[in-house]
Amino acid sequence: MLLRILFFLFFPLALAAQPITGVWRGKVQKGRPPFTTTYKLEVKVVRQGDSLTGTSYYYANAQQYYRYAIKGYLDPQDASLHWWDDVLLESKGPKTSFSAVNQQPLAMQTDFNCPGAGIMKLDGVAETKNGDDLEVHLDKMEAPLFADGWDELLANWWYGGADPDLIAAADTEQRQPKPTPPAPTEPVIVQTKPAPQPQPQPAPPVVVAAPPVAEKPQPPTPVVVAPPVVQTIQQKFDSRQRIVQTTLPLAGDSVELQFFDNAEIDGDSISLFLNGRLLFEHVRLSALPFVIKLAVQDVPADAELSMVAENLGAIPPNTSFMMAYINGQRYTARLESTEKTTAVIRFRKE
Repeated sequence: MLLRILFFLFFPLALAAQPITGVWRGKVQKGRPPFTTTYKLEVKVVRQGDSLTGTSYYYANAQQYYRYAIKGYLDPQDASLHWWDDVLLESKGPKTSFSAVNQQPLAMQTDFNCPGAGIMKLDGVAETKNGDDLEVHLDKMEAPLFADGWDELLANWWYGGADPDLIAAADTEQRQPKPTPPAPTEPVIVQTKPAPQPQPQPAPPVVVAAPPVAEKPQPPTPVVVAPPVVQTIQQKFDSRQRIVQTTLPLAGDSVELQFFDNAEIDGDSISLFLNGRLLFEHVRLSALPFVIKLAVQDVPADAELSMVAENLGAIPPNTSFMMAYINGQRYTARLESTEKTTAVIRFRKE
């Protein structure tokens, strides 16, 4: 190959580098074997900074469940998740199908763990209003069992769904309880004495007016809404203005570059091009580094490494803090990309 790239991506099992936002499903367990009672639970968790919101479903099946709006927070000391059932939004199906634990709000405290590739878990305890402790075991899922207003936001999380205004609007909408239809009432029959019958009077002549001729309704003019144009990564690279934001020397055997999300972690995602060639895409920036190494002998003089913003995160613009280690020296730079510009790192051979 013309270009040999050694790619090292470090993702320790730390909460800051894992997607808490999403659908979690599992059980709440009361008691110890052989006297164990299990309750099914699905939770949609939406994280914004250290705050948590979403919905929880305690269910027997798709037609019998309790739905709550939840609130919570991420503890920065030990990275544990705390949330509680804040508002009961919906009760569907006969209550006799549920145990008493499903008819009262719970407070959860869980720890995140990742025992294997693609496997994410939340394990901890739930506390009732009476002070009883129950075990909680939840697994990260690709799709929910119950549809609600959070689904579209979760499906587009890395492509604008993390916008604070969208999260606030969805939270407000989901916290509106569904109205309960009033119970039918029996008709009230009141017996009264018959009214005296009036003496018949000659009826006045009836004048019947000709009915007006109704105009034939015209069909509404259809409104054609063009679908939004979604650019590919290559189209974004080709169409945006490239701005050189730092220049680095090419010396020694290799160049190591580390990319972090600058300031607050807000869901920034980037792609990297070297001299117009796509190297990496869908790189999510976080508090942990995304690391690449380039062999100096394979990088041509005046080469350019471009950082293309795939989205703007929750706090525009898309910003990255870059650290470079070259021939024993350390270099840093703040890179900024938007929907119209691309940040460029230029290399210069010494």
